[in-house]
Amino acid sequence: MKAIKAVYNLLINDVDTAAAVTNRIYPVRVPQGLTFPAIVLTQITREANETKTGYSITDVARVQVTILADTATEAMTIAELVREAMSPVLPAIYNTIYVSNIAFLDEQILIDDDGDELGVFYIAQDYNVHFNNAIVSTGNLLLEDGGFMLLENGDKIIL
Repeated sequence: MKAIKAVYNLLINDVDTAAAVTNRIYPVRVPQGLTFPAIVLTQITREANETKTGYSITDVARVQVTILADTATEAMTIAELVREAMSPVLPAIYNTIYVSNIAFLDEQILIDDDGDELGVFYIAQDYNVHFNNAIVSTGNLLLEDGGFMLLENGDKIIL
């Protein structure tokens, strides 16, 4: 759920994305009877990062961001906003979760003709979200520039 919390925070704080869906961003599924457009966040997988000494504190989660809309044009417009919002300057902290990388994987454009009389258009985008599985503090985070290194127990080593 940490990856979903981070992605939710990232999308809801992106002014254009949040406005396009009127803040309707939900984990796992949309509430019944919801009007569109909306975004649903689902964690497909979560993998630990195995190292020589055991598992590191960095996990990788495959998160699917599904955009639901009444028209194909609306779904595609929101999908572009999501893609842009999911390309932030990293590393960063979102909703207390330290995110070191977000990588776009793929996108599928689909339609559900059983949704109602006109159908529902949706676009599913998959991302790999690399995040720190440990409790986040304000200091001693692993930086990409090699400024310092965080050990598994949280101790800081100056390089």
